[in-house]
Amino acid sequence: MEPPSKLDLQKIAEAFLCDGASKKLEQYATYLEFYEKVICPSSIKDAVILLDNPVFESHDSVIAFSKDLRADPSQTHNEMMVRLNSSGSQDKDKAAAIRSLVRVTFMLDCESKQSYPAGFTLNDFVPLKWEHDVQFVDLVQGCFPRQDATRNIRIRGALAQKKRLKAWKLKKRYNINFRATDDIREHLLYDPEERSVKIFHHTGFLKAQLLRSLNQPIDLSFEESLKIGTLPPQLLLETLDSIHFVLFPIGTDSKSKRFLDKLVQKEGFDPNAKTDEGHVREPLDEFLYEFWGDRLLKLLDIVDNPPPANWLVAWFERHTSERNALTVAIVGLFLSVIFSFLGLLVSIAQLIFAILQWRVALHPPQS
Repeated sequence: MEPPSKLDLQKIAEAFLCDGASKKLEQYATYLEFYEKVICPSSIKDAVILLDNPVFESHDSVIAFSKDLRADPSQTHNEMMVRLNSSGSQDKDKAAAIRSLVRVTFMLDCESKQSYPAGFTLNDFVPLKWEHDVQFVDLVQGCFPRQDATRNIRIRGALAQKKRLKAWKLKKRYNINFRATDDIREHLLYDPEERSVKIFHHTGFLKAQLLRSLNQPIDLSFEESLKIGTLPPQLLLETLDSIHFVLFPIGTDSKSKRFLDKLVQKEGFDPNAKTDEGHVREPLDEFLYEFWGDRLLKLLDIVDNPPPANWLVAWFERHTSERNALTVAIVGLFLSVIFSFLGLLVSIAQLIFAILQWRVALHPPQS
């Protein structure tokens, strides 16, 4: 498929972002570039649906199928495949097209399992696969389980300590790196091996989605949210809040602003993130993280229990289990006994030498 024309971009902005987005294309440039990369790959490296017989014949057809998915979020993957039958494409191509469609509509990779090694998991993150008989709404809802209410006190405590969680502090004090991701499921995901935190950086998309659901309640259900073309407002608010009010409070902290500027330049973060427009819509009075709370607690744990500063410290920590610690203690005790005994022998030798010297001084040799 050819890259979108300006008219296509205007239609795409209105369909996937919010009313009036077609008049602010520059504001949503990062999302539109992502759309083009996914739907119109320019190289094998970026290919998602590089086909001889493309499922989507035009950008209008992408928009049409997206509207169809939103209109009936209860449809299964199999039912979606049937709806794509008219294209005459092979099943693998239709599956790839569905993956692309979900990515550009909801910034969610419903086949991320293909991008990870078999059996891969990281903390609470498990790569996703949309199974044939699973309804789309169930798939999405399963991606974002609400936190256990028993953890609310800890999450509230973490939010109260958000000044400790500024991104530049995590970088400077604990050498934590920040990586951009286009999959909202990976937001705030910490990888201890790489010492990195992934950030869903598409703030332009988040703000547009919040505007799209402006007249809806914040606690709108998954199904009703999908029907209007958005993720739940609570999820969107938490994601935006974690960026502009926790990690990068650029409105009140100059160091956060400078650090975010570097990430925009070097890590490909959405330049829109440099514009703090608040929450776009007001959160509830008792605003609490219902989706990202556990990952926020993980970041706080880094502050409270810093990871090893380097590989040597990490090696010592890995090899200091309770059993190893007991062994080290016994060896230490044994060595201390040996050194104490050697010290005793040295003391005895010094005493004997002193006595001999005293005797010589008392009875000097006759000349």
